Amino acid sequence: MITGLAAQAFAQTETLLPSTVVRLNGSARGSSDGGKSWRTLKAGDAVESGALIQTAFNSDLDLALGARTDQVVNLAEDTLLRLDRIASKTIPGASSAAEEISLDLRKGTITGTVRSRSSQSRYEMVFAHGVAGLQEGSYRMRATGELAVSQGKAFIALTDGRPVREIVAGQQFNPATGLITALPAQTISSPAARPAAATGSQTDPAKSESTARQTAPPRRKVEFPSTGLRRVGP
Repeated sequence: MITGLAAQAFAQTETLLPSTVVRLNGSARGSSDGGKSWRTLKAGDAVESGALIQTAFNSDLDLALGARTDQVVNLAEDTLLRLDRIASKTIPGASSAAEEISLDLRKGTITGTVRSRSSQSRYEMVFAHGVAGLQEGSYRMRATGELAVSQGKAFIALTDGRPVREIVAGQQFNPATGLITALPAQTISSPAARPAAATGSQTDPAKSESTARQTAPPRRKVEFPSTGLRRVGP
């Protein structure tokens, strides 16, 4: 029995994965110690799970999350993002490993495309007042909680107790009003489709935003059971 339990625990062990800067326009920096120290980022750099990334004004950055080069998120100018958890988990009996991606958006805007993954995988975006999740699709997310979906569908859960909302392709959600409205006639540009840009000397990210912020409300998980999405306790 002990041997069987040990084998099962080993089979479900998670592996934290680094992410890679695949395109950088302007300047950005990263920190692996919570903002105590920073290093300048450049295209090709690896950024570990748990790190902070901050873009300067007039700058943006594309980041390939984990081991997949087709799973890219774009950080717009003056954005502060923590790679809360980028991991791979083997599931007993599954043909492929599950991915766990959790992004903590503290300031600014991110745009990304979530590729088809195992049903056990999770892609979440945490912000100050809630969490959003996708299984597959394209999105734009602001730190204020505004969420736009151009492909697929997303779910968003706020910490104020309001019901989980579903946002489908062509819709956007505004947490301030609680309304889901039609997305204006425009396309959310996929980060993977953008051409590479040369790095250059731009505004120092340190001048755009301090890494400190007010303590966020208790975090809630978003899950994807077969019947849809539900919110569970912190």
